[in-house]
Amino acid sequence: MPALLRNFIVVLVFILALGACAGGGDGGSTWFNLPSVPIRVDGNGYGTALGFPAGPILQQPMLDQFAAAGVDVLEVRIGYHGVFLHANGEPLPYLKWSDESADLVGRVLANVPQAAQGADALTWLRRVGLGVIIILPTAGDDIPYWQGEELVREESASETTIGPLQFASLAFDAEGQASFEGIPLAEIEQALGASLGVALPPMALDILSAVGAEQFSLATQPNGIDLAIDSTALPSLAYDSERLNNLMPILNAFVDESMGGMIGEVVPKLQGADLDIIVSFTGEPAAETQLPTIPVSVGDGGSVGVWGIPLGMDLLPSNVLDILGATNAQRLDLSIQADGLYLALNQEPLPSILWTDTSLDTIGGIAVDLLGVSPGMVDAGLTVLRSLLAKTNIGLSLDLPGADAAAFGADFDVSAPNFAAAPEGMEPALQIGAAIDRDGYVQSALGLSLADLAGLLPPVSLPPLVMNIVGGVGSDSLQLTTSAGGIDLVGDAGSLLTLQYDEAALNRLLVVVSSLSDSIPFIGTINEYLPHLPPVLSSGLDVQLALAGQEAPQTRRDSLPVDVKA
Repeated sequence: MPALLRNFIVVLVFILALGACAGGGDGGSTWFNLPSVPIRVDGNGYGTALGFPAGPILQQPMLDQFAAAGVDVLEVRIGYHGVFLHANGEPLPYLKWSDESADLVGRVLANVPQAAQGADALTWLRRVGLGVIIILPTAGDDIPYWQGEELVREESASETTIGPLQFASLAFDAEGQASFEGIPLAEIEQALGASLGVALPPMALDILSAVGAEQFSLATQPNGIDLAIDSTALPSLAYDSERLNNLMPILNAFVDESMGGMIGEVVPKLQGADLDIIVSFTGEPAAETQLPTIPVSVGDGGSVGVWGIPLGMDLLPSNVLDILGATNAQRLDLSIQADGLYLALNQEPLPSILWTDTSLDTIGGIAVDLLGVSPGMVDAGLTVLRSLLAKTNIGLSLDLPGADAAAFGADFDVSAPNFAAAPEGMEPALQIGAAIDRDGYVQSALGLSLADLAGLLPPVSLPPLVMNIVGGVGSDSLQLTTSAGGIDLVGDAGSLLTLQYDEAALNRLLVVVSSLSDSIPFIGTINEYLPHLPPVLSSGLDVQLALAGQEAPQTRRDSLPVDVKA
């Protein structure tokens, strides 16, 4: 009878404990929570658990880092809603999970060798809460203990701090081979002559196949970073403003000064970040990449930051910064679009460079001949560029040292330069015709045959640089015309490039170019002629070149402003 009574009392106490700790027993919380196992660490990093030696727990450098962060007690709890962290009793960001994410992890673990038992263990860990509390040498007698699972407070961001950006260009096929915007990375690797090492190992492929995964996604929101396979959530990171604030001093103690500066900018921006990264496992992108205008800032020493986050690298040398400062350059905006490149300095337009889809191939050919870029790299680059520009523009807003962001409009559109209208119906003041052979030698020009002047003049040839450009165009004829509103370069297949401007935009460009005269010898040579360029261009030039043995086009002059110096 006494034994039966003792057993009854034990069962009764156990039932009462379940009733007190199970949260109603509806499966929405742990069934019961075991106390955290205390591990007290001495000054040498050795631990003692429940009076028994636990061996080395922390090395001396980590002890010093925790001391610098002011952490005396660190507690880790595993329960129904995730893995929770507390420092000195204060909550930190934690790993959250749900029924569906825990189930997905179990399915993944079931396909990992020697990890199948982890699926069952995870189920029980969610039912029976347990943890460990590490008491560091700096701790006093007042040890804060866990008070139960405390979930994040739902918060919203007052503004977008990073993004919005959706990146979905990366895809893997059934063999684990990667592609970027539909271009196999193997082709890019071949063009580069180097391996990028981006491929899925066989084990990862087996797991993805077993769970039927078609895509992986990462998305930021004010209360965390959410991970998912297809539409099923994975265990993810959860935080709120309190947890991020508690985390900051700890992170700073564990990184160097430069990394600490970056973290100090990233963490406060996390809640306002709007990022979506989608990786496909079907061989084709799962969504369209959408890029914002990326804000880049340059510090006084040339250091660069993106969205206010220092990257720990220099972008511009000091002499270039001095030159730009002398021209009062504070902000450079650019936008690459399907039809061209748009530029502005201090939110005032610079000349725009316009192209056609066909002329992009011509530009690629020039890059091969002029810059020595491999044809494979050019082809892959143009394919990626076309694919991206069909979905999104590529924009950049560059703040230079001394820039006053408040002085610039937030809604400025660099792709709408609103150039002053050029006069219509003007005939070119000067038309120049010339015939040039494939080797670059001038056969005739200005209505004169150089063969007739062989005894008076040596052979005249175009510089190799010019011939490389002409050869890259691949046309039998070229025509370059100028006006007060632009410069057009036309080949056999039509327009190749157009430089569009008005007088103010052209003068802004020439001021910047002139400021580089001391740094670039070629500009120094032509610098004194730059002020005379706008009236010459606006008067109208028409230069026509025959490049395949044809007769030279006609040369005629109407009027041309010429200044004669005494």
